Amino acid sequence: MSLINTEVLQRVQEVIKKKAPNYQYEISYKSASTSLLRFAQTKIHQNNHSEVESVSITLALDKKVSKTTFNEFSVDSIDRTIDELIEVSNKLPSNPEFIGFPGKIEKTGSSIENTRSFDQFCNDASSCIKTIFDLATKNKIEAYGSISQTTRKVIILNSNGLKNEGEVSFLNCQSQMMNGRASGYAQTTGKTFYELEIDRIANESAKTCINGKYPKTIEIGDYPVLLKSEAVADLIRMMNHIAIGTKTIEEGRSYLSGKLNKKVIDEKISITDDPTNKYQISMGMDFQGYPHKKPIHLVKNGVFSEMVYDHKYSIKNNTINTGNAAFSSESGPFPSCLVVSSMDTEPFSELLSKMKNGILITRFWYANPVSPMDAEVTGLTRDGTFIVNNGVASPIKNLRYTDNIFKVLSNVIAVGDDSRLSGMVVTPSILCGNMRFTGILPE
Repeated sequence: MSLINTEVLQRVQEVIKKKAPNYQYEISYKSASTSLLRFAQTKIHQNNHSEVESVSITLALDKKVSKTTFNEFSVDSIDRTIDELIEVSNKLPSNPEFIGFPGKIEKTGSSIENTRSFDQFCNDASSCIKTIFDLATKNKIEAYGSISQTTRKVIILNSNGLKNEGEVSFLNCQSQMMNGRASGYAQTTGKTFYELEIDRIANESAKTCINGKYPKTIEIGDYPVLLKSEAVADLIRMMNHIAIGTKTIEEGRSYLSGKLNKKVIDEKISITDDPTNKYQISMGMDFQGYPHKKPIHLVKNGVFSEMVYDHKYSIKNNTINTGNAAFSSESGPFPSCLVVSSMDTEPFSELLSKMKNGILITRFWYANPVSPMDAEVTGLTRDGTFIVNNGVASPIKNLRYTDNIFKVLSNVIAVGDDSRLSGMVVTPSILCGNMRFTGILPE
C-alpha cells in the first residue's frame, strides 16, 4: 500500500506558516485502500485493488474560513493550492460560528500492523469463498457476494499544536445464495480473517435460500416482527442519519429534539457510541484528531440520556468534547461506533419460538426517510422474508414497511444474544411487537 509520506504534510504546514503566518489552520490527510473479490453464479468474476488519498486544508483569519481538498502532492501543486486558498479566504464573509480548532492533546489514535499484500489477500479470500462455493454446489444453488479488506488512515495536525493519527483495517464477507427467485443472505465483519464467521454465513444464507422457495402473498398491515441483526443494523444506521446527530437535535429537526431524559424506546434497549466495544472498529480519534475513547450512553434503558460532541459543540454547550467530529464539519458531531445492547438476551431460537404470528426479516434492501421529524422511514425487505406461525416459518413475498423507527423499537418483546458488527453498527436480533407494512414488492 503506497501511502503519502508525512513529509508532504510538513511541507504543507511550512508553506502555510510562510505565506499565511497569521492564519489558524487545520491539515488533514485521509486514505482508503480496498482489496476486493466478487463472485457470482458460484464463480469469482472480479478481483481488484484501489487506493484513494487526499489532503484537506482549512484556513481561518478573523472568522473568514476557507477550505479545500486536493490529491496532487507536488511542491508546485501545494504552493498553488495554498495561494488560491488564501485568495478565496480574503473574499469570504465572516463566519460567526467558527470557534477555532482543538488544542494540543496526547496522541491517542490507533495503529495496525502491515496488512496483507493483494496476492496474500486473494489467496486467503479464495480459501474463504471455497467454503461458500462448496455448500452452494452441494445444495444445487448459486453463490453470489464479495469479500473485501479495507484499510483507512487519517492524520490531523493544526495550528494549536495538535497532531494525531489513526489507522484501522477490517474485512467483510457477504454471502447471498440464490435459487431462482429465492435468496438468502448473511454477512460477517472482523479485523482479521480468523474473526470472519465463514461457516456461519454460508450455512445461514444457504438455509434461508432453500427455505425461501415458493413464497406466498400475505395481507399488508401491522405484524409483530423478528428482525435479524442485519435488519436491526439497517434501522439503526437510518436512525443515526436522521435523528441522533447533535446538530440536528439542537436545531429542532430531529425526533429526539426536546426529548432529553425522556423515554424514547423500550427499556430493554440501550444504544451506545462505544469505541471500546469488542466488535467495533475505531481509529481512537475523530476527524479533528481529538480522542474518541469513551462510551457515550445515547439511549440508556430506553431513555434518551446523552449526546455526542465535537470541539465546536462542546464549547457551545459548555461540556466535554467526546471526540465525535464527523467527516464533514458542516454535519456537526455524530456517533461513529454505535452499539445496540440489552441487559437480558436470549438465543435466536427462543425469539423465534415466541412468535405466535409475525414476520421474520433477514435484512432490508434500503431505508429512506419519509418524515425525518417523525422518524418515519420506508424500505423493502430482502433475501429472506417469512411469515411465522407458532415458531414455524413459511416464505412470503418481500414487503414494503413504512413506520416510525422509534415506535418499532418501543415495543420490544425479546432481544437476541447474537450481536455482531454489520455496516459498522453492532446489533443483536430483536423481536418487536409491531411494524407497519404498506405494500408488497411486485414480481
